[in-house]
Parts: sequence; C-alpha cells; structure tokens
Amino acid sequence: MREKTLLEVSMMLGDAIDKLNALSLYKPHDVWKDCYNADNHGTISDPYAHLKEAQARGEVIQILGAGNKWIDYSWGCPDWTLEAEEYRIKPKTKTLYKWAYPSFGTWEESSMFYETEKEAINNIHMAKKVKRLDYTAIEVEA
Repeated sequence: MREKTLLEVSMMLGDAIDKLNALSLYKPHDVWKDCYNADNHGTISDPYAHLKEAQARGEVIQILGAGNKWIDYSWGCPDWTLEAEEYRIKPKTKTLYKWAYPSFGTWEESSMFYETEKEAINNIHMAKKVKRLDYTAIEVEA
C-alpha cells in the first residue's frame, strides 16, 4: 500500500513540475543540442545562422575581445548575446616563408614570401634550387 502511494505522489509531482515548466519564462533545454543542431536556428531571420551552421560543421567560432583581438570560443556553445558582428568563423591560415637562392656564389634572400618550394622556384627569377628560411615564417589567411 505504501509503495503504491509513493508511486502516485511521485507521478503527481512529475506532472506538477512539467506544468510549472510550461508556465515558466525560464525554459530548461539541452544547450548542446541547440548549439549543434543547425535546424533549430537555420532561419533566414537569424543573424547568427551561418555561424551556428559553421560550428555544427566543426568550424571554430571566435568572439571579438578586448583590444579588438579575436579569441577562439572554446568553452562550449556561444550564447549569441553579442551583436552578430562580434562573432566570426575562424579564418583558415597558411604559413608563408622567405626562401634563399644561389646568386653569384652566395645565397640571397627572396624579397617575397612563398608557401612551397615549387612556388618559390617558379617565382624567383633564374632560381633552380631554393632553401626555406624557417625563421621568416608568417601566418596569413588562406
């Protein structure tokens, strides 16, 4: 008898909680499901739709931080409370180097940056072989 009463009280309590949640302004939800399910947010009127879709594809989202520096948002799903312009998809980058090439018995440094040895040979006049100068590496948007 006591077990039956406890079960009935438990069911009534569950129903009461569901009704309170339905009336409440605060709606508990699964943040991660909303974060990674682009279908929930992919409407045309949503200024963050392209960002949410990119995050669902595994792209890194960045926010504009202090000093106008872009910071990787790596602590879960953004809450999308900032202006849309204060978020961006992290740009892809590539590494470029200066290259050394033989010239009249010495090695000259190229004035331009190139990504690959082949690209450097094709662009440095008369260069048949080149050496990558690792200390000159720069990261640029791809």
